[in-house]
Amino acid sequence: MKKWIIFQTEEVKNYLIPKENSILLAEISQDEDIDQLLEEKKLTKVRTIRYEDVKEFIFIDSDSSFKIVFKDDDVDEFELQLEENIFNKMKEHFISSMKGVAIKDYSLLKQIQPPGIAALVAAGITALLFSTAKSLERGEHVSTSGRRGLIKKLFVGIADFLGSTGSLLIGGLVVVFFVYLVIQIVRNPKQGKLIKIKDFVEMKF
Repeated sequence: MKKWIIFQTEEVKNYLIPKENSILLAEISQDEDIDQLLEEKKLTKVRTIRYEDVKEFIFIDSDSSFKIVFKDDDVDEFELQLEENIFNKMKEHFISSMKGVAIKDYSLLKQIQPPGIAALVAAGITALLFSTAKSLERGEHVSTSGRRGLIKKLFVGIADFLGSTGSLLIGGLVVVFFVYLVIQIVRNPKQGKLIKIKDFVEMKF
């Protein structure tokens, strides 16, 4: 059975253990033996991540990091910073042993999506704030009734507080920040592999 120490202190060791249909994340004390605990099924501090719940595994060569992205957007991504030798062994094993997956390069488009989308959202909000602030400055009535009335009132309150100039200034700075992140990624893209999970997946040993 493959297993790797992904983190340890003077008191504990944390293991990542791939199995046929899942990954185990186990924590044991330094004086315990992981093989014995597995054989006797006595692991107590363990988290199971089933492959069917995973959207993709990402191995980033640039910083030896490993990321798990889940299908459920409400579940936080799981990310590990690994020693280079452990990272390379894990990547090789996952790529060679996983069946029912699509293996792709970690593309530039994939990397710029988060800050790119954030920049577009920030630009849209800035435009709406500016438009609302302009209407308020002209003395026009801005409706805050109906569905999501509380959110509308908050939005109008922010527009009124910032004014048209402030809306453009603050919003523009936010947009510029995310555009800067996109430029930095384009200049120094990370290299790695993306393992995309299909309908049925398992790990062969």
